[in-house]
Amino acid sequence: MAALFDSLGLTCQECGDSEEGATQGYKVVEQRHLCKTCAERIAHAILGDVSAGKVKRPCPEHNEKEADVYCKDCQVPMCHTCAVTTHVRHELADIMKFFAHKKQTIKRDLKKMSDLKSENLSFLETLTKCSEDIDEHFNTLENDLATTFATKVMNAEKKRKSAIDVACEVAEEEIDKIIEKRESLIAYLNAQANNVKFDLEKKNNALSVELQDMKCRVQHRISKAREVTNFSLNMIDAEDSDAKSLLNYCDSKVVHYRLQKPDSTVVAMIPSTDKDLPALLTAMAKKVTLKKEDGEDNLGYLAGTKRSFEIEKTIKVQGLPDDIEEPFLVCRVNQQTIAIRDEAGQGLYKVNVESGAINPLMVADKNRGIFDAAFLGNDHFAYSDYKHGQIYICSMDNEKVELQDLPNDGSRHAYLSVDGRGRLLAADHVHGVVYVIDAKTGAICRTINDIETRTIQSFDSLENGEIVIKSGHAEISWFYQSSGKIKRILPLEDWSGNINCHVGADNMIYVVYADEQEQSSTGKVGVLSSDGTVVQQNLIEFPTSWLYRYRPRCVLPRPGTLVILNGSKLHICREIPGASDLQPSLTRAKTEQNTEARHS
Repeated sequence: MAALFDSLGLTCQECGDSEEGATQGYKVVEQRHLCKTCAERIAHAILGDVSAGKVKRPCPEHNEKEADVYCKDCQVPMCHTCAVTTHVRHELADIMKFFAHKKQTIKRDLKKMSDLKSENLSFLETLTKCSEDIDEHFNTLENDLATTFATKVMNAEKKRKSAIDVACEVAEEEIDKIIEKRESLIAYLNAQANNVKFDLEKKNNALSVELQDMKCRVQHRISKAREVTNFSLNMIDAEDSDAKSLLNYCDSKVVHYRLQKPDSTVVAMIPSTDKDLPALLTAMAKKVTLKKEDGEDNLGYLAGTKRSFEIEKTIKVQGLPDDIEEPFLVCRVNQQTIAIRDEAGQGLYKVNVESGAINPLMVADKNRGIFDAAFLGNDHFAYSDYKHGQIYICSMDNEKVELQDLPNDGSRHAYLSVDGRGRLLAADHVHGVVYVIDAKTGAICRTINDIETRTIQSFDSLENGEIVIKSGHAEISWFYQSSGKIKRILPLEDWSGNINCHVGADNMIYVVYADEQEQSSTGKVGVLSSDGTVVQQNLIEFPTSWLYRYRPRCVLPRPGTLVILNGSKLHICREIPGASDLQPSLTRAKTEQNTEARHS
């Protein structure tokens, strides 16, 4: 007992007594700490249980003890030891009283289950009768449904046959209409196909005639060249034979007599052959191509029948001062040379169109501001100075001969040109007035001040004395020099708003414009005849840039050679005549052949 009641000085886990000196902790069966009073009580209970006899209802935990207590919380029987240990503070009851109460509850439950069984048996009988009635009802419904279905199917079949008969009648009528419509449509399509075929045959015949015309023109030119060449060979053979006979009989009187005759320069009379003709005819013939078009009823057209210019070479202008970033094409000097100036107009330079060699005509001078220039023959040139407001006429060695001050400060921004009589023409850019100036004296001969336009942007003159002006808008106007009245206005809005015009050495008007885009542009050159007829809008195309402030400009120094200044590059373009430019035409060639046949 001493080990069981060892004082530990802990709070009692049974009654919770923790007063100092009044509670002493004891160990009971090595499970809990108890005070002395609770430990003795539990010990007596344990000892009492041990001393009892054989039990009738053993405890589930302690087989040797009687289970005389029932725990309502856990719903298990137990002994008193479990009641004061494991099930402490649970709701407990005497097991005999609990069993008596439980028997009464079970009897009541048995009575309820007996009544419920009788009720369920009665419900099963009712449910069976109900099921039989429902089955009989549904069987009746199934029979009615089958009978109705058969009747409806029979009626539907009758309606189907009747509808099919009606549909067949309608379909026969529709088929007759469709067949009739099909025959009509086939006839229409056949007519259309025949029309397309007829149009194709017509276009094919026209293109064949045009192609034969081109072929005839080229062959006629080849035939003529062959005749000239054969004639030259015959003359050469004759003169060669005659010359050899003179060598053989150089001592005879006949020879002396013939040598005394005047020199007839027979060799000079022999027609010279055009060495470039075969290459030219080959280029002309190969340029003719068939441009196919979309659509089954379109054959296309023969391209390359007209003359065109092709870029033969591109020359980088060499020798310009380093500060010249963008030269400006001014005019032609002669058939081999053009004139350009720097962007500020401080210097004037001559450029050879074949080699690209550059020679200064007027070295750069910061006090000079060349606006435009024109060359008066081979000895003199004129330029307008926007800094000094004067027009200067100088010799080719840069010595000023005459100067002219136009009214209203018109000399400052004056476009210059030379008419067919060698007189200097000055167009006031701002006021739209043209002055005719004597190139030798510098005196103003006449003023054309009733021009019906303002803000002249480009200016040149034709051989017949007419003036060509490009105004501030996209249009070119022709003026009679004598009156200043507009002869014709040619709108060019569909070309471009930024165009430059130039009258070439062939008296044709060349227009340079560009299709501007965001980063790159395509420069184009169109050509107009002297009467304002558009000969060809896209004569030539070349890459350019929208950054160029002065835009591309062109000059035709001699027929067949077109020079385009594009930035600091010179595009030298050579003319390739089209096959349609060759004469005679097919009709004329046949006429000549018939005439020659009659004469022979």
